[in-house]
Parts: sequence; C-alpha cells; structure tokens
Amino acid sequence: MPAGVVTLAASAQVKGKAGQLVAVTIAAGADAATVTISDNTATAGTIVVVLKAPILTTVSFCPAVPIACGVGIYATITGTTPSVTVVFQ
Repeated sequence: MPAGVVTLAASAQVKGKAGQLVAVTIAAGADAATVTISDNTATAGTIVVVLKAPILTTVSFCPAVPIACGVGIYATITGTTPSVTVVFQ
C-alpha cells in the first residue's frame, strides 16, 4: 500500500478511515508546539503519540513498525505557526 503524506498548520483529520501511522514530524515556530495524533476522525479518541517541539526546533517520530489506527488518524496541533508532516498508509 503506498504511503500518503500531508503537511498541516492547524488541527485536522489526516485519514478518515482505518490506517497506519508511519511517521510524524513537527517544526515549531515562534513558540513551543505540540502535535497529538489520535486514533479517530476527530479530536476525541485513543492517543497514539504526542510530540513536543521547543521554539524553532524540529522533532520527528518514526516507529520501527507502522502503528495501526482502527478508526482513523487525527492531528491536534498547538503553537504559533507550527508545521506538522504526517506519513500514513
């Protein structure tokens, strides 16, 4: 199955059905930023991973094996002008 890639500046649904989380990168802007990836199609749901990036820093997460998400994939983002890239299947 080919991977999908999406870059976000605000909270959004990444995938609207079951899939796999392959990797996440967050680049913080003028202040610290956080991305919470949930197994759901909206903000509520099982938290899969939380990444926190200090001011003007990039943090990445790439598990050895993709993480299964049975409902969907949703990214909740906080911070000023962060950029979040999610790789999924």
